[in-house]
Amino acid sequence: GNPFILEKVLQTEYGPKTYHGSRVVTWTTTHVDSKGNTYTETHSETLHASVEHDAPFYYTNTRLIYGNEAAPHLSFSRRPHPQSSSEGKDREKAIKKGMKDINKMAEKAITSGGSFTPTGNDAFDVFFGANDRDNEVEFRLLFTPLAQANMMELLSDPNPFGDDFIMVKNKMVNSIASRHSQNFDYLVAPSFFRGYDHARMKEIFVSYCDDYIRNLFFDLAPLLSIPLYQMHKSKEYIYDEDRGFRSNITSYEHEVMANSMDQDLFAPAGASASLPLLLKATLEKKDGKTDKVNIHAFSYIETPRVDYVPVLCRNGHYYDVPVEWTQYDRVDSDAAIGVKQVGGSEAEYRAKQEQLKDLAGAYFQRGLLAFLYVSAAEDMLDKKIDTIFLPSEKLG
Repeated sequence: GNPFILEKVLQTEYGPKTYHGSRVVTWTTTHVDSKGNTYTETHSETLHASVEHDAPFYYTNTRLIYGNEAAPHLSFSRRPHPQSSSEGKDREKAIKKGMKDINKMAEKAITSGGSFTPTGNDAFDVFFGANDRDNEVEFRLLFTPLAQANMMELLSDPNPFGDDFIMVKNKMVNSIASRHSQNFDYLVAPSFFRGYDHARMKEIFVSYCDDYIRNLFFDLAPLLSIPLYQMHKSKEYIYDEDRGFRSNITSYEHEVMANSMDQDLFAPAGASASLPLLLKATLEKKDGKTDKVNIHAFSYIETPRVDYVPVLCRNGHYYDVPVEWTQYDRVDSDAAIGVKQVGGSEAEYRAKQEQLKDLAGAYFQRGLLAFLYVSAAEDMLDKKIDTIFLPSEKLG
């Protein structure tokens, strides 16, 4: 009754990038020695220059998102504390130093009419933090003495990952972003387990499953440390109420399927093939059991450029140093896809591919089918797919 999802998001920022260039300059000088003989000497210097131009930077962010209606008005955030697993005098020193700041915050809250007060558990206050919480009553409802003890046990143990997670609660939505999950792939392709050595394939599979469980569990561990979260389920889940979702499949799955399809289907004209393509899904409508989704794609056209920067040489002259850089011009495009849950396995899908040849860009993954909407008879696609995937007795 408390759903969670693992989300890996490709993000981009557009900002200044420094480009460097160099040029070797040579020159000769003429000298006369003490005997009146004339001779020449060759000199050289490497001149360096740099320029700044805006460019896109890409990075991924993996986080676990968890929904729970307990403490519905509470928001806070916390970051890893470098001394969470310290011991002895180092730990005492960290707690003493941290409590000085916390007590100052409490005093300021009193004079300014704020509500922040320490919990009375100094180690928890310092190492868990959450000092930006906005509802003290619900914070204590969530973090009972048992929850505090559970959390401190998790934070104090350096194995296997220790205190490496950011936790953000925004009303009824919690997110956990851990350092260990940034480096783990939760959605590997089946080809990762293929090979010719059965023993080695088994070893890789078992090792991956162990790593998967360990990484996922320690993202869930901060949430499992809170007893109230385990005791609370939404009323829609308890009473099996109709949630009235706008789509058949979540928007997360729409984007997963779009990012798994052939990216050339969405690439704007002129977009560089060397740059990632960012896709954003927006539901257009339900077409029966198929979701019609608009995929907005954007990337950049790369154009090589050269700036010439005058640099002073030791010989007293200025020389133009060429600095190569890349100009990035954003390009966008839109395309419509259909996403439908059809069930079955990859082998069953391959057996039906001939019947799906009219579906442009068809792609199957985890029981979901995605394809481009290019047919004029869009309203017939949902029924056509049903005739291929559903047994005849279920079509009636």
